[in-house]
Amino acid sequence: MAWASRPNVFPNHSNTKNLESRNPNPASGISAFHFPYFPTFTMSFPELAILLGTFLLAFVLFGFTVFVHELGHFLAARRTGMVVEEFAIGFGPKMFSKKVNGVTYCLNWVPFGGYVKLPQMAPMEMAEGKSETPREQLPPIGPWPKIITAFAGPLFSFLLGAVLAVAVFFTGYPKRIELKTSTIGFVSPEGPAALAGLREGDAILRINGQAVRGWGGNAFGIQESIFYSEGPTLTVEVDRPGVGILSFTVAPKENPNLENLRTIGIGPAQNEVSVTRAMPGSPAEKAGILPGDVLLAINGQKVWSDVHASSLIAAAGLQPIQITILRAGQTLLFGLTPQIPYLLQPDGSRKDYERPLVGIDFSKEFEAVRVIEHPKPWDQVANSALLIFRTIKALISPDSNVGLQHLSGPVGIYKVIKDSLAIDWRMVLHFGVILNINLAVMNLLPLPVLDGGHIVLGFIEAVRRRVVEFKLLYHVQTAFFFLLMGFLLFTVFKDGMRWHKDAEFTREKKESQVISENLRFD
Repeated sequence: MAWASRPNVFPNHSNTKNLESRNPNPASGISAFHFPYFPTFTMSFPELAILLGTFLLAFVLFGFTVFVHELGHFLAARRTGMVVEEFAIGFGPKMFSKKVNGVTYCLNWVPFGGYVKLPQMAPMEMAEGKSETPREQLPPIGPWPKIITAFAGPLFSFLLGAVLAVAVFFTGYPKRIELKTSTIGFVSPEGPAALAGLREGDAILRINGQAVRGWGGNAFGIQESIFYSEGPTLTVEVDRPGVGILSFTVAPKENPNLENLRTIGIGPAQNEVSVTRAMPGSPAEKAGILPGDVLLAINGQKVWSDVHASSLIAAAGLQPIQITILRAGQTLLFGLTPQIPYLLQPDGSRKDYERPLVGIDFSKEFEAVRVIEHPKPWDQVANSALLIFRTIKALISPDSNVGLQHLSGPVGIYKVIKDSLAIDWRMVLHFGVILNINLAVMNLLPLPVLDGGHIVLGFIEAVRRRVVEFKLLYHVQTAFFFLLMGFLLFTVFKDGMRWHKDAEFTREKKESQVISENLRFD
């Protein structure tokens, strides 16, 4: 049986990508679907068509992953002489079925995995239905065919992951550029990092003695190292410009916006901070700042990210500031005085904005900038496996904040595929490597129902030289099957809540953009 889950503790582009804005005007003439249980989530007909088409494609891609896993079981069972009754993708009622040479091939309605019905293995009737042939009439089978057949599924998943890794090596895949840096671009005031003494510009070398590999997106990224950390504190080793190697002890805190995963209040540096536009009538426009200008410094302090620039401007309040700009190879200095802009209300009154601004817009987030990476196949496979092993270690550690609530199931996997397809098809290939290595490792866990449980059972039978009592096996398998189904339903609920939260985030982002576009300066 194929079962898929994945860690949801590494950066997910769906939460941070530069989303295209929908028309905020309700009188645009395009009808929309409104979802009553999620009142903030609306969808136009074209968007719904794209969503359904993407869902179908994601279903096919995920189904292919399951198919290859089950094909391993099927071929091994045939090769070792086992009885094969059914080859199924999905669970529950049959959508389509056809019997060929004694084997029923079917597509089922619940796309949570798949199975090959092998009545000579441990009983799986609760998931696969009753066998066509009574167990006592089946020919006896030794432990090694069972072990080989159970192992073949994860092996095929691993091989598919390896093949996709080779494909990614040749095609490349787009990676968010900020995930490549290890330099801090923003330190949240009063956050754990600020209290410990970390600064913008510090290049992180190690966390808890382990060398980091960029900001995120791999097993030893900065974000992952913080997420997976254990104990009340962690040690951060940095290279500070003009100073050298320094070590800091930081006490991470739980971030409710990240489902209480650990954070220390830092963000990545940018290669450059560019001006998208100077708002009409703003101090920036009046001073002569133009789109495409690169911010170098504010009041003599180097700018490391757009968030850092915004914080430096906010810290000045209404006091004059000096902004250093790079334009066409020339360094220019501008003097500006922040103003409090306002929104014009429908009744003609004015509503002041919450803080002073200079009117520089950074709405085109650098997170949307991607570079094409060509990682070596073995590095992709090893990183995917390490990510799973670090997740499992954190799950069983009492000193970690990572719990079962941070795992994603089929709905989360579909969402990643859907979002990846919306950006670049090569991202689906890259995610396919992670997904298939995940599928191989997770199904090798030595738990009843999973392939690893069947393998352990086979070794027990080989040592004892007799099969385990059927009645005992049936009760154990049934209990763990319902536990697994309960967990899958739990992941569906959590993934649904994450999806809703993403929709809320998108709505709030649009509202902020609308407000930004309508701010006025005297």
